[in-house]
Amino acid sequence: MIEAETGSRVASHSLSFAQLLALAAKIRWLNADGIVVTQGTDTLEETSFLLDLLLDLNKPVIVTA
Repeated sequence: MIEAETGSRVASHSLSFAQLLALAAKIRWLNADGIVVTQGTDTLEETSFLLDLLLDLNKPVIVTA
């Protein structure tokens, strides 16, 4: 089963640190086999790097535009 959820409706260059921390917390508690995060390209690399630092999971987390 695939489920979708909107976490934020701001341009990627406007994502705050607090929003990214909330995203990491949400991902940490999701009961899923894997996670796909979609966002704009402005801060794609930074979001990926931060999630890699914050999450220590045994499931894939994919960040894509």
